[in-house]
Amino acid sequence: MDTTLTLIVTRIISTAAKRRASDIHFSIGSKPILRIDDQLQEMSEEDIMTEEFLRKFIDNTIDDYHKKVLEDEKEVSFVYIFEDKVRIRMNVFYQKGTLAVSLKLISLRVPSMSDIGLPRITEKFTEAQHGLVIVSGPYGSGKTTSAATMVEEINKKRSENIITKEKPVEYLFFNDKSIVEQREVGRDAKSFQDALKYCFKEDVDVLMIGETDEKIIPLVLDMAASGRLVFLVMGFLSSVEVIEEILSQYGGDKQKHGREMLAKSLLGVMVQRLLPRVGGGKVLAFEALYNNEAVSSLILDGKIQQIETVIQNSQAEGMTSLDQSLAQLVKSAEVSQKTAYDEAYDKQNFKTMIK
Repeated sequence: MDTTLTLIVTRIISTAAKRRASDIHFSIGSKPILRIDDQLQEMSEEDIMTEEFLRKFIDNTIDDYHKKVLEDEKEVSFVYIFEDKVRIRMNVFYQKGTLAVSLKLISLRVPSMSDIGLPRITEKFTEAQHGLVIVSGPYGSGKTTSAATMVEEINKKRSENIITKEKPVEYLFFNDKSIVEQREVGRDAKSFQDALKYCFKEDVDVLMIGETDEKIIPLVLDMAASGRLVFLVMGFLSSVEVIEEILSQYGGDKQKHGREMLAKSLLGVMVQRLLPRVGGGKVLAFEALYNNEAVSSLILDGKIQQIETVIQNSQAEGMTSLDQSLAQLVKSAEVSQKTAYDEAYDKQNFKTMIK
């Protein structure tokens, strides 16, 4: 970057980091906008973004491969390290015929399980030798971070061959007790499907798959059933939705086979939200499902909706419904009652929980 551009971008990113922003948005004709604790805040001290500035910024950060993707698909997502200090996921796209950029700030290191407040049940997932763990939630819920954190826990404690398949690669892993290989779909493999098929021929112990097309689900279940431990990131809002989506990939006479594969392979599901913490910052709210005998039987029988009841009544096994998690956050004064109420599934029951 030229000196002026570097100074401006450094100032914006440094300010965003100091204010604990999660995202920065650049669009032509507007000042930079930060997302802080789910609120959008204009950087009034900065100049309005011009097309010249934005094009210079993009040209100086994007490589030839991603330039071609942007040209062909009109949008591209990639990760780069700015000034060797901040790791950023950069989304470049067009809106109203002009370029726009969104930047998501990512920690240079993978956080620990305690750092982000993962529930105790996730320890069972990281201790397992094989099976399928699903981490799900809406955009910005930290699901990729949670999956990476569990994989890093394995990296620190066990000697395994770990492979990640992502688009783009967000967190960088460094070999500890395990060997970790990271592959970016599009650059290192043509598609998630091709990447997974190749894994069947490799010496893989643990596999992490970034959020992707649900059509690869049959391959994912085959991988988990073949003795590997698989972490899959999805974008659904409850464990029931996750399971229903997985089974929807097995149509007609394959439905029974799909239920059998899932009942056999599933270790658990964690569906999460990141909510504004009272006093600033974010806190994790979650639904946690563990595939015990009751859950497995319901999957085999196709009685998926009844899994919600099992979650609510199995706290002794580490399971938690989202509403139970929200109620606990209200009682501990970490989340406001209004914030929790807005996220609750059964709002009337939630009111009872917090009395």
